[in-house]
Amino acid sequence: MSDRSSRFCAFFVLLSAVLLPVPPASAARPVTDPEVIKALAADAFIWGYGPQFIYRFSQYNTIIGAPFNAFKYSTVPAAWNNEASNAGDASVLYVSGFVDLSETNLVLTVPPSRTNYYVVAYYDAYANTVGSIGTRTTPSDTLTSYLLVGPKSPYAKKPTATIHGYEYPVMASDTDINWFLIRVLANTLIDAPQPTALPNITSNVVQKLALNTLQEFERNHHQPVYPTSFFTPPPTSAQVSLAAPYQNTPTNAVDFFNQLGTTVVINPIPNRTTGLSGTPVSALPAYVVPPYGATTNDTDSQQVVLQSQKY
Repeated sequence: MSDRSSRFCAFFVLLSAVLLPVPPASAARPVTDPEVIKALAADAFIWGYGPQFIYRFSQYNTIIGAPFNAFKYSTVPAAWNNEASNAGDASVLYVSGFVDLSETNLVLTVPPSRTNYYVVAYYDAYANTVGSIGTRTTPSDTLTSYLLVGPKSPYAKKPTATIHGYEYPVMASDTDINWFLIRVLANTLIDAPQPTALPNITSNVVQKLALNTLQEFERNHHQPVYPTSFFTPPPTSAQVSLAAPYQNTPTNAVDFFNQLGTTVVINPIPNRTTGLSGTPVSALPAYVVPPYGATTNDTDSQQVVLQSQKY
């Protein structure tokens, strides 16, 4: 059996276990009813659309744009004829990037946020929002550098981490593959000398966002290392061809579930011990978004349990 078929079969068995009730041992038998199979497949598609999208979108964008663990910077507002189509607000500059924390910790540096409005949205591999850094949650007057860690990191359950004498606020995710979508407010209708005019926002906010490895950040005396160029060259024809299978949602079920199975293998389904799960919501930093399903213990309003995600 090919690796592709193995992933598909393994994932379908997994989805069967997740979505179907467990029968008594004496009643266990293969599912053969076509209507049951169709319903299971439909539920699996709905359940899996988020993680499949993140996997597909990450593959596509890291092939034709910035690689993993790097940002793709925008210097022009969103429009119908450019790449800033994630939300399409013409008063916003978009910065995006996919990170892979399986082999390294990263450091995200953000500019002051009290006067210039921006939102750094951070999504896990299942398309859940796990973090939101910026004016609404972390207003500041200085550069701030966050330690980005995955679910297996010893720092995942800590709000701060001190490494080699330097203290970082920790932004933990319950998956290794994650996506940044950063929105920076820019006024495109005022003169350049104004602080919120496009050229100033580009140089003072957009180009002050940095993504470095922990080692790179430490070697630079705990200062961000910015790219030598903020311009991402257009993809080559070879890159376009390589990215083509990931450009759109597959119309073939096997292709869809192979992509979904791959991302579940890379990013195991979180449970109650993964990453921040089990941390009281009251103890979470302002920039951490509680997962879906977080509930309050009725007997003690202070003991708010951070449930595992909805999967």
